[in-house]
Parts: sequence; C-alpha cells; structure tokens
Amino acid sequence: MPLGGAFVSFLYTKYGKTSSQGNNLILDQIHHGDKEIHLRMAPLVFIGTVVTHLFGGSAGREGTAVQMGGSIAEFIGRLFKLDKEDRRIILMCGISSGFGAVFGTPLAGTIFGMEVISIGSMEYSALIPCFTASFTGNLIATALGATHSQYKLNGIPELSIDVIIKVVIASLLFGLISVIFSECNQYTHFFFLPWIRTISWRGDCLYFYSLYY
Repeated sequence: MPLGGAFVSFLYTKYGKTSSQGNNLILDQIHHGDKEIHLRMAPLVFIGTVVTHLFGGSAGREGTAVQMGGSIAEFIGRLFKLDKEDRRIILMCGISSGFGAVFGTPLAGTIFGMEVISIGSMEYSALIPCFTASFTGNLIATALGATHSQYKLNGIPELSIDVIIKVVIASLLFGLISVIFSECNQYTHFFFLPWIRTISWRGDCLYFYSLYY
C-alpha cells in the first residue's frame, strides 16, 4: 500500500498541477468560477482509485465520480466557450452525470448536483440539465455493461411516535458525527502537515524533503 500511495503521489506531483486539490477545486470553481480545472484530473483520479483498490487501500466512488464528471464538463465548457453562468451549470451537470453513472442512482445524482453549491439549498436553474445529465450517464453506463449493487428492503417499519423519535435522534447523531469527522480531518491536516515529508521532482531524481527545510 505505501508503494501504491507513493506512485499516486508522484503522478499528482509530476503531472497533476491543481488536480491534487480534488473535490475542493471542483466546488471552488462552482462557487467562484476563478479556478482552473484541467482535463488531466479525470485520468489521474481514475488511476489513483484503481491503484488504491489494487493495493488494498480504502477509497470511495463519490470523489472519483465528482472529479471525473467535473473535469470533463469543465473541458466541454471551455471548448464551447460558455459564459461563467453556463460553465457553472455544466459543471454541476458533470457532477450529476458522474454520480448517476457510478452509483446507478440518477435521481440522487440530480439532487446531489443541484445542491452541491450549498447543502440544503437547491439550484433550480440546473434542474433539467442535471436531471438529463444524470439519467444519460446512468443509461450509458448500463449500456456499456456496468452493473450496480442492489439492496433489498425486507420491510419498512410502521410509522409511529417511537420510530419518528428514533429517526430524529439518529439524524442528529449522524449530523454531529459528520461535523466532528470533518473538523478532525482539518485539524489533523494542519497539525501533521509540517511533519510529513512531501515529494518533489527535480530532473531525473525523486527527492524527499521536509517542509521545514
């Protein structure tokens, strides 16, 4: 696994440019429109995900879907010289398309792309484009032979006061844990960053150096 991580890190350091910012770069571009998303993000995140899985690492599909769909959509926006608002919408479409194709959930992909700007706030101007992109992505994926996991519900509990209370409590706990997890990620990133050695490419040699030097 360390070898796989070093290889992926080398690819991003050597060829990635801003692609190493990942999902944050996509979201910043949607919010502000002043970032540069390279098409190379799509193959890089694909290779990184495959290598991670092959070497036993843990990696989800969400980030891969967002980055591949977003980088391709950004390239199309630049190719057709779309204005800032249209590029913003097509970037959201790319996210919806990637999400719908990867998970086989086009409706969830539509909603995800629409509310990616602000959680809980819908961007209704992108409703039809995101809906079309998400369903198209799913149709193409299934037409190419992709299969998706199917989860069967053995039963749905009857709606009662007890069930409502349990759902509310669970929702609060899940939300609290997600906030704590996010804050811990930020804290550990800034805490360990000065101590972790980074990779630099100079000529034909690979150098490891500390941020302190």
